[in-house]
Amino acid sequence: MDQERSRRVKRLFHAALEREPEARQAFLDLECSGDADLRRQVELLLSQAERAGSFLETPALQDMTFTLTAAQSLLGRQIGPYQIVSPLGAGGMGEVYRAHDSKLGRDVAIKTLPREFARDPERLARFRREARTLASLNHPNIAAIYGLEESGDVDCLVMELVEGETLRGPLPVERALDYARQVADALEAAHDKGIIHRDLKPANVKVTPQGTVKVLDFGLAKAIWGPKGDQDLSQLATVTGVETLAGNIVGTPGYMSPEQARGKDIDERTDIWAFGCLLYELLTGKRVFQGETVSETIAAVLERKPDWQALPAKTPAKIRELLRQCLQKAAGRRLQTIADARDTIEKAQRGWNLWRVAAIAAASLVIVLVVAYGIVRRTQRDANRGPAAVRAEFMRVTSQPGVEWFPSLSPDGKWLVYAADSGVANRHIYLQSVNGHNPLDLTRDSTADDDQPAFSPDGELIAFRSSRDCGGIFVMGRTGGAARRITRVGYNPSWSPDGTQLAFTTENVALLPQNPYGRSGELWTVTVNTGETTRLLDEDATLPSWSPHNRRIAFTRRLSNGAQGGVWTLPAKGGTATAAIRDPARDWNPVWSPDGKYLYFVSDRSGSMNLWRVPIDEASGKTLAEPESITTPAAYLAHPSLSADGKRIACRRYAIQAGPENLLRHARCHRPTAAHTRWNEGVLLTAGDGIGYLAPDAEVKRAGGDSQASTRECSNLHL
Repeated sequence: MDQERSRRVKRLFHAALEREPEARQAFLDLECSGDADLRRQVELLLSQAERAGSFLETPALQDMTFTLTAAQSLLGRQIGPYQIVSPLGAGGMGEVYRAHDSKLGRDVAIKTLPREFARDPERLARFRREARTLASLNHPNIAAIYGLEESGDVDCLVMELVEGETLRGPLPVERALDYARQVADALEAAHDKGIIHRDLKPANVKVTPQGTVKVLDFGLAKAIWGPKGDQDLSQLATVTGVETLAGNIVGTPGYMSPEQARGKDIDERTDIWAFGCLLYELLTGKRVFQGETVSETIAAVLERKPDWQALPAKTPAKIRELLRQCLQKAAGRRLQTIADARDTIEKAQRGWNLWRVAAIAAASLVIVLVVAYGIVRRTQRDANRGPAAVRAEFMRVTSQPGVEWFPSLSPDGKWLVYAADSGVANRHIYLQSVNGHNPLDLTRDSTADDDQPAFSPDGELIAFRSSRDCGGIFVMGRTGGAARRITRVGYNPSWSPDGTQLAFTTENVALLPQNPYGRSGELWTVTVNTGETTRLLDEDATLPSWSPHNRRIAFTRRLSNGAQGGVWTLPAKGGTATAAIRDPARDWNPVWSPDGKYLYFVSDRSGSMNLWRVPIDEASGKTLAEPESITTPAAYLAHPSLSADGKRIACRRYAIQAGPENLLRHARCHRPTAAHTRWNEGVLLTAGDGIGYLAPDAEVKRAGGDSQASTRECSNLHL
């Protein structure tokens, strides 16, 4: 490129960068008319700048020749075990390439550090210290840093390669809240380690094809362009001119907090401001603060109020108030922790989920837990008629009002732990004898939602999901004492057979195997004593179940955008997932039998959503015969749990009572009147207000309670 051409490209690039994205196309139409190559070069630089941030953090762009030719110079080069494959972008934070890791057989992202580092040993040493801290971030919503590599004149940062699209608005309110919640989870994990992102914006967030949000470049702005030595940004003098600002502050003007733009002290509240800007943009498709030039944008940040009228009419009141709290110009009046933002979003999501579940399931929300006896006894197969149903007997064991779900039987089958919202503001966890009354509230002192309990293999501990202390997986004693955090993320914990680990997923599923929004739940394990986590599967996975001999973990893969769902398994130490049940029926919620010879699951293959099982080889995950039914007189059944001897199953039963229109109109739970029904060789007392005892071929009457139907509000229902 000749010198005059280079100067013209540089001039047009900076002139275009001074304008908001919406005005750039018209500017280039005018300035580059008839010169397609000139426009291509300017647009290439603009694209690279968008990936890296604003010109305030891109001094490397001053070397135009290097920026335009760097991609060719490193293609095909070997840096350690990494073979450079193709360029992904370039800018002041360095050039980014796709590379192949020959040792581990995976593709990674390689970010070459700016050339200033090679000439500044002090900066390079400081960056290495920062990189070690950043590499400690281990969270499913944060793009991981794998390490540092040096090769001749090139210093590289090796990172997780995130496939997908950059986050953009406007989005439907439900999806915007889901993505924002995942971003908040990522920020929360980083803030807990004292790491501030400093440059959170949509361009630094990607959504994978599975719907998982990944926040990129955590802390790199400070690590690369922060001050030398031990000086912190808070020690810098206040600046007012854009030129001075460019030399001292890292960030992007439209997302900078006021204190960041002034060069003052910054802390986690700077990320909270940027989070508010991001959520506003997801909902409206517009930047909350913008101007035709960088100076005007910064002025808007410092002086103007957001246009609250631009928010969609369907935006929940809680989210409107959250945005006002996040975008307070005075840091002291701003929302103080990102955990509060995440909690507000989760509460708003529960409101959306109530309507979605009512519309899809059209089920009354009475919870009937039943215990099935004799499930290991099977009738003789008739070769001409196929497999027969497994003989079982049933009884109802709980009768509290409201939502009761996720039962877990103790290993001896005598005790039941489950989650319910009976008469309290939040969901609590209860312990009850399978033959008794008066459940014990194990989390009575908690003001959080405590949910999804699971007995440990020895029956001494209970793992559960909780929103307390910013949320995650917790473990407590069987009587509710000494609860402690195990992870900061996760749902539906499942114990390993030796009780040392838990499997969990990053997406929550309670009632439905469908995946309407396409978001993916990753499968992870955590060591209970140390908190060390391992990701086993980054494809869609929910409702894990660990096999009894530590061979495999079963899970549900949800139906999404026409993709096949079903029941799958994979080796407990990681590997390739194998489909166990995958057919047109809705198959989900797998649970292993205690001997590992069967996989129980829930399916609508018989018309109603009922219980089935299939013989399986625990070592390979290969099924050995066709599934057989354990049919119950329930229109919708979920959450099975087996005792250690395989003689009892606890599950939740839904009674269909009202059509979608009625449920959507009232959002209420209807409890049916008592009745009795003959089924096979046993009798079931259907959902009433008391507990019935069941015996084969016997008339059973309700043991107590009112025979009239009752209703109550179900404000706490959520997936």
